[in-house]
Amino acid sequence: MEDPLKDDLASARNGEAEAALSASEARYRRLFETAQDGILILDGDSGLITDVNPFLVNLLDYPREDFIGRTLWDIGPFRHIEASKAAFQELQDKEYIRYENLPLEAKSGRRVNVEFVSNVYGVDRKRVIQCNIRDITARKHAEQVDERLRQSQKMEAVGQLAGGIAHDFNNLLGVIMGYCDLLEGQIAPEDSKRRMVEHIHHAGTRAAALTQQLLAFSRRQVLRPLVLDLNRLVTGMETMLRRLIGERIEIATSLLPDLGRVKADPTQIEQTLMNLAVNARDAMPGGGTITIETANVELDDSHAREHAEVKPGSYVMLAMSDTGVGMDSETLTHVFEPFFTTKQLGKGTGLGLSTVYGIVKQSGGYIYAYSEPGRGTTFKVYLPCVEGEAEVVKGEATLPILRRTGDGPVG
Repeated sequence: MEDPLKDDLASARNGEAEAALSASEARYRRLFETAQDGILILDGDSGLITDVNPFLVNLLDYPREDFIGRTLWDIGPFRHIEASKAAFQELQDKEYIRYENLPLEAKSGRRVNVEFVSNVYGVDRKRVIQCNIRDITARKHAEQVDERLRQSQKMEAVGQLAGGIAHDFNNLLGVIMGYCDLLEGQIAPEDSKRRMVEHIHHAGTRAAALTQQLLAFSRRQVLRPLVLDLNRLVTGMETMLRRLIGERIEIATSLLPDLGRVKADPTQIEQTLMNLAVNARDAMPGGGTITIETANVELDDSHAREHAEVKPGSYVMLAMSDTGVGMDSETLTHVFEPFFTTKQLGKGTGLGLSTVYGIVKQSGGYIYAYSEPGRGTTFKVYLPCVEGEAEVVKGEATLPILRRTGDGPVG
């Protein structure tokens, strides 16, 4: 005979269990919906997405419908098919994977850096995969800004050291060169000793040229600034640059007609163009294209936050791009340091780009390099915009033609 009391107790317990389960599911759903990290739920066997939370939908700009019933490698942000399939297989084997910095791309093209953690667990005898995706874009940006600030401070310290050494060494070279001049005046041209003195003089001249590059890097040169039209200066140097880089490399220009004016030493700006062209040429041993571009730009507060040394304002941009071998991120951090070069021993001094850096800084401007391996390099120079009519530069493009010295790292 059935006991009505036991039935009522069992029914009550079942009701309580169902209520507790319902409350637990409601709490989980609330956490899932309001989480400030992205969450994906996948079927553990097929890899098909069964759920996605609003945070991830908003982060990547893809509608919920684009996720449900599809695999990760079917969705735009994760559409690196081989990598995604390999990660899924690793997850199946280890039941846990973690990526500390996974770059994704939102539907709008916006780059998003995320921390990606995924694990496998069982629910109702089924394998379930949960992927937690944390947006670390702001953190990575802050780290990059800090790194740029540290790099800028290091360059300042290296510049002070190099400038002090170059200044003292230049004084010593003055004495050496002076005595060489005296000896050459006292030794007959046919005397065998004359040749030795000439060798000393030649070596001293080369050493003096190196110290001048170090002085440029440390911003201790004597400048003769004029109000310049960079378009006119670039146009005036085109023939020289074509002779410098050779026939296998094309030069293309994109010069803004109504370009602002800058105040700088024309000889130093010509030197900047020459050194950048040499660097670009050496990055394209099989030929390619150099593009020179000018533009008016506004560097606002957001740019100043990204580059701590930047003063917001109006600038004229001079950019030089190449289609060469490019540089990795590690090389980019050292690209303006004196004596740093990726070329073989004896192929370059590593002072070309450090000279450019010093010239730009002494002219009150900024220079940045952008590059990826196999995708070429772009150097962008920003000089403050000034009022006034451009002055005529006498003897434009009179710098000597540089031979294949390879003074900077491969760009």
